[in-house]
Amino acid sequence: MESTAGAIAMTCMITFLCQAWSTNIATLSADLTSRRETATVMGMMGTAGSAGGLVFAQLLGFIIATFGYGSAFGVAAVLHPIALIVLFCFLRPTLARVRVA
Repeated sequence: MESTAGAIAMTCMITFLCQAWSTNIATLSADLTSRRETATVMGMMGTAGSAGGLVFAQLLGFIIATFGYGSAFGVAAVLHPIALIVLFCFLRPTLARVRVA
């Protein structure tokens, strides 16, 4: 990116989309579970997110030290699409039962 304004705009857009993903995943878990299970699922999601952040921080340091920053950005760029594919694979049975009126 050549301009500072363009880089800031791109960073803002990526940050917005990451937060939109996070909000939609949290809402999805509330929609798919019963009222009694929702808090447990949200707690498990928070725990998994924290553990994932801990592991990813270590992995990111290794990737940057070994391959450079370009590879780190490449890995970060493919994580959300991979998560979407995994989400659709796990939700396929549930989505097949849902009928839109």
